[in-house]
Amino acid sequence: MVVLQPNFVDDLVKAGKLLPGDHPAVARVGIGLFTREGAAAPDISTVPALKHAVLSADALGFSNVAAGIAGPSFTDMLSALC
Repeated sequence: MVVLQPNFVDDLVKAGKLLPGDHPAVARVGIGLFTREGAAAPDISTVPALKHAVLSADALGFSNVAAGIAGPSFTDMLSALC
């Protein structure tokens, strides 16, 4: 059994390490939003509100954006907003 992100499955199939065919997804990973203790949660209910929240933040912190699914999706979202 192999449990990993879908983009890595394709690479392993191409390398001959996994057989081609059905590779069902068994889970999803969400992205969380956190603020400093005592700070109000920003409005992210619409694209303009999310853009405002991101652009007015003192700082943004996120995990390894080069790996995985969530990282590139997050950087794509940031690019689309700006």
